[in-house]
Amino acid sequence: MIPELNEAQRRRAIDGALHEAAKLGVTSVQDMREDYGDLGVYAQLLREGKLTVRLYAAPPIAAVEDQAKLG
Repeated sequence: MIPELNEAQRRRAIDGALHEAAKLGVTSVQDMREDYGDLGVYAQLLREGKLTVRLYAAPPIAAVEDQAKLG
């Protein structure tokens, strides 16, 4: 089993992906993973004005508890 990323590792990974996307001229991405931690990083980047792509994220919402994770 692959260990889950901590918040700092997750942020570095997403920052790196956004940098690479910008270099390639990518302006829109989709994230269909079941990872709510990434959504928190995306929200933080948006608040900081550092989200450099349009993002469509669609984690599965199977229960009320899942919606609560989204805030």
